[in-house]
Amino acid sequence: MATRQIRSIPKRASAQREFPRSVWLAGLGALSLARKQSIRVFGKFVTEGEQFRGEASRFATALNRDLQRVVTEVSKQAKSEYAPLKQRVLRNLRATEKSVNAGADEALATLNDIYRQSRAEFNRVRHNAEARQRRATPSRKAVTTRRRRSATS
Repeated sequence: MATRQIRSIPKRASAQREFPRSVWLAGLGALSLARKQSIRVFGKFVTEGEQFRGEASRFATALNRDLQRVVTEVSKQAKSEYAPLKQRVLRNLRATEKSVNAGADEALATLNDIYRQSRAEFNRVRHNAEARQRRATPSRKAVTTRRRRSATS
């Protein structure tokens, strides 16, 4: 009986050793297959990228051409509308400048007269205020005399 058990152990051991080896080989096969497919997919990505770059370049060129056309049209329109507007503004500025210069000397003289009158009025009011304050404040002699009289009373 003991011999039977010993002879059957190597058969089981070889089957148990086969499974990990199969798993390892399956992993290698998956890695090899993934590498082959990734090379093929990578090649497709490169080809697609080259095609897309060409399309994008054509699109950018067309867009740039269209934008230049629009900018040219808008700039022509702006220049045609700007020139008359500029002339009108300059005419109005010149007319305003003439009218302001004509009245400026008179206005300055009027303001100068108003300033002189205000200054004279201010000096008069200040002089009156100082006079009132002098009248309201008694002199020192009068204050000391009143104190002496109240002290003796």
